Amino acid sequence: MLQPIVITPKVISTIQSLPEEERVTIAGAIAKEMILGDSDVSLSPVQRIIYAMIQSYIRHDSHRFNKENL
Repeated sequence: MLQPIVITPKVISTIQSLPEEERVTIAGAIAKEMILGDSDVSLSPVQRIIYAMIQSYIRHDSHRFNKENL
């Protein structure tokens, strides 16, 4: 069974605080991975670090939510 994915205000504010180019690229990469299951995205080294950080937030927040509610 698929588990819910939680996107908290921390994730949204982190993405919104990025410069436009990074914001669009990273938001697209996150959507591509979550919706399509495709983690093969072309990111610069800096974008990969930011992406990994946001991905970690989502994983942690989703795990905590699922543990408390399922």
